[in-house]
Amino acid sequence: MLIDARGKSCPQPVILTKKAIDEGNSILTILVDSEIPAQNVERLLEKSGFSFSRKPGNPGIELHSFRDNSKDNNLPVQISRENITKKSEDSFVLVICHRILGGADPHLGEVLIKGFLSTIAEKEGLPKTIILMNEGVFLAEKGSSTLESLEKMFTQGTEILVCGTCTNHFGITEKIGVGTISNMFDITEAMLGPSRVISIP
Repeated sequence: MLIDARGKSCPQPVILTKKAIDEGNSILTILVDSEIPAQNVERLLEKSGFSFSRKPGNPGIELHSFRDNSKDNNLPVQISRENITKKSEDSFVLVICHRILGGADPHLGEVLIKGFLSTIAEKEGLPKTIILMNEGVFLAEKGSSTLESLEKMFTQGTEILVCGTCTNHFGITEKIGVGTISNMFDITEAMLGPSRVISIP
């Protein structure tokens, strides 16, 4: 199946690919404009059990993917309600949409957000996922005062999703030092999962 996602804004390339996968297609060719949507689609393909390759498109990037459905494990998986509840209570998603914490004083706000993230990084129960959107993406910028704390949590298993639409808007995509340049589909999936969501004002 051919999916022409060129000219589609985030997260449409991922949504179109997900729809094709859900319809049972096992051979997909996806056309995208650039590197970021290509990486987003590739992550979805990998999570969905597809093998894939890429080559330059005309224009853009052309992704070829295949899934061998004969290798699927169709054995039922038993999940206890107790485990689901425990997961919900023990794990949390942190959503940050500002580069400072609190009011209008930018210097104080930077000190506070740096202190907040460095404190979280020292805790035993780290966030399952940290989502950086809007001006929050500056926290993952190379040279930022918060980068070290984010790197520490990332190396210990915290997933860091950095909004690609936001980094493009601010022109800092190439300056991001930690995490995954992500899309609204993955961000929404993380926020609507079983983990608690904590939004930092």
